[in-house]
Amino acid sequence: MLQVRLLYRRTYSREIPLAIALAFIWGTTFPIVRLAGDVENVMFWRYVVSVVFLSIIFILYGGSRHSSKFYLYAAASGVFNFLFLYMMYSSLQLVPSNTVATIVYTYPLINVVLGVALGIEKRSVKGFIGVALGFAGVALIYGLNGGYLNAMGVAQAMLASVFFSLSTIFYGVVKGDIYGFTLIQTFVGFILISMIYSPEDISSLNVFIAIIHQGFGAGSIAYLIWFTLVKRSIQLASSLVYLVPAIAYISALPILGEIPTPSSLAGLALVLLGIYIARRGRYHS
Repeated sequence: MLQVRLLYRRTYSREIPLAIALAFIWGTTFPIVRLAGDVENVMFWRYVVSVVFLSIIFILYGGSRHSSKFYLYAAASGVFNFLFLYMMYSSLQLVPSNTVATIVYTYPLINVVLGVALGIEKRSVKGFIGVALGFAGVALIYGLNGGYLNAMGVAQAMLASVFFSLSTIFYGVVKGDIYGFTLIQTFVGFILISMIYSPEDISSLNVFIAIIHQGFGAGSIAYLIWFTLVKRSIQLASSLVYLVPAIAYISALPILGEIPTPSSLAGLALVLLGIYIARRGRYHS
């Protein structure tokens, strides 16, 4: 028993640096994309960089054959991931980055709602309380800051959360080859953004930094780390929901000069508390 515990701790400790790196990449996404401002331009070149990078990784480490179900789910995940990015990027043009980060990271609560609706999970009192608290946090942020928060931006951030939830659910069903799944997901997004993209200037330093950050970081390395964590330690992967918004709040200060309002911090606390309670309802009901 002692040997099993020691092995678990060593394995868990090896994943912690990955989780921290991922939280940093995703957390800094919000202020960096808001600073760049150019939604379709950043998205298009993010996908270009990601497809090239992930294709090289797949050639080196992937190549497994899969069932048609795997490809179908990876493609569906790509569609929802594209919608998630587009909604999130668009909301960042209208709403402060720390607010968007809080709203987007309500996705575990949406997972609970979808799980119950689809019959995948059982209803629980803790789950209901957690979801209610989390969305009360969002309502608090919008209600007390409604004078300057854009309603469309808030709605887009909520849609982004829903789409990200749907995107992650598909990998949870099939799992398997991380490199193949990520590449298919990214390639589908590239096709979709190509349909609406018009060539634009990328000479702006802020846009260029965002493209590099999103292409190599958030769009490639981050997803490989994310699916690795989901595959190896779902509990550690789940803990990112607490780290990412915190990093978004902290990084927004030097990058954008955004100072969170007391109501935003209170709303974030309610959202995170709601997620914690809802998860306890899922695992202990």
